[in-house]
Amino acid sequence: MGTNYYWHPSGERECPHCKQPTPSLHIGKSSSGWCFSLRIHPDEGIHDLPDWVSRWASGAISNEYDEPVPVAEMLAIITERSWKDKQPGSDEELARNGATRGPNGLARHGYRARPGAGTYDLCEGEFS
Repeated sequence: MGTNYYWHPSGERECPHCKQPTPSLHIGKSSSGWCFSLRIHPDEGIHDLPDWVSRWASGAISNEYDEPVPVAEMLAIITERSWKDKQPGSDEELARNGATRGPNGLARHGYRARPGAGTYDLCEGEFS
């Protein structure tokens, strides 16, 4: 189980007139025991976490439950991760999932991802 996060450029999650969702960009997904899946959007000039932080200076962040998320909290969710409850599995189990051992007891994604500078992976393409 995990939680997805979105950035809303207009700062509004829905149009005040028609109540339709406003356009947003998928920031990524937080899943227990894994490095944060930070979505990159090369076509939008978003290649790494510093690019996201620049975007967050305007607009608004929310989670998939439509709850607002302050920038400082979003940064902590991405960069202050650890998993002490259980090891991510044997090297064999990780390999079957295309994963490797990451920092702070976390597992790193392997498919369509590359390690970020810390407790996040840079992920391309659609995922949920």
